[in-house]
Amino acid sequence: SSVGADKNVIEHGRTGLLVEHNDKQLWRKYLLELAIDRDKRGYIAEQAREHVTSGYLLKNRYRAWEQALTSLS
Repeated sequence: SSVGADKNVIEHGRTGLLVEHNDKQLWRKYLLELAIDRDKRGYIAEQAREHVTSGYLLKNRYRAWEQALTSLS
């Protein structure tokens, strides 16, 4: 759903599909597409996994903060 943090984390069509919470027709359309299209489902799943592991895992965030703080020294 295209609300809250989802809009900032999900890249529509690449790491997920964003739909306004009250757009039932678009929800149905995307759910049907994903149910039918294995390749699209797999692509979005893989891209989402890569996005989360590269940008949101604590160990990766720690490295980014460490580099940023070191550069201030």
